[in-house]
Amino acid sequence: ARARLPHRPSSHAKTRAHIGARSIMAKWGEGDSRWIVQERDDGTNPNAWHWVERNLFKWSEEKLTELLVGVDLNVPVVEGYAKITTLTKFEGDSSVSTRKGGKKFGCFDLSFTLKWSGRAAPSSAEDLDDDDVEVKGEIKVKEFCSTNDEDEYEYTVSVSDGKSEAKELLKSRVEKTVEATLLPYFRQFASELQAL
Repeated sequence: ARARLPHRPSSHAKTRAHIGARSIMAKWGEGDSRWIVQERDDGTNPNAWHWVERNLFKWSEEKLTELLVGVDLNVPVVEGYAKITTLTKFEGDSSVSTRKGGKKFGCFDLSFTLKWSGRAAPSSAEDLDDDDVEVKGEIKVKEFCSTNDEDEYEYTVSVSDGKSEAKELLKSRVEKTVEATLLPYFRQFASELQAL
């Protein structure tokens, strides 16, 4: 006797089953109350089912100010010193997104300016005396973005006040140290953002 092949439903039967399944699916405002198909009045997001994004722009500005203001820019002591005094011109976006299962994604794309001040050691440059050594400047930070590699962050150092020889000296020293000095603080910022 020949073995019988298992029964396969006809395409017509499959179509009827599909239509039947669709007819019992919940619609907006209808169906099984256990199905969450509309916004809840209490704002609850059960099991983190929906994608949730929290705007952390203000937190980011405050955190970077806390981390960076007062930081020594590691100018060699024999040549003077420089430190960050203010964070200004803070722009961009920063947020944490949470999706189903509670997985978090910290995202940021920021640019800002760090004002710095310092003094060149009079002995480090000719023709400088104690009245000539004060210098002020800025560090513009761009491309500080969660999707960029650290070597893609951009730093532009400028000087605004001070005698030319002192300005040139401190500008060149800050340019050499700025990346290594700031990176640990940027890593801490990214880590704390991700943990929120």
